[in-house]
Amino acid sequence: MRNSKIYNRYIRQAREAVKGTTGIDRIIAITEYFNEVGHPHAYNTGNKLIMDRIFYQQSDRDFAYKVMSEMAYLVATNEELVAEMEEEGVIQVTY
Repeated sequence: MRNSKIYNRYIRQAREAVKGTTGIDRIIAITEYFNEVGHPHAYNTGNKLIMDRIFYQQSDRDFAYKVMSEMAYLVATNEELVAEMEEEGVIQVTY
């Protein structure tokens, strides 16, 4: 990813959105946040990571960061690609 500012922005906003939650509630809040900001399949990603957690010994906090990080990376990458394609005139996005 070339522009880590976008990624960092999503991480900051997700942390703000999940403040005060713990455990599985935190994972659900992360998933809901990224679903709202445009993650293409936030619930599927969240469920996959929850299932994969069986194989990794992580604290709740570390696991929540992993979920947040993977989702932020995908949303930031998509945002960058759309911006590049708009600049090149390949696509035109209307909001």
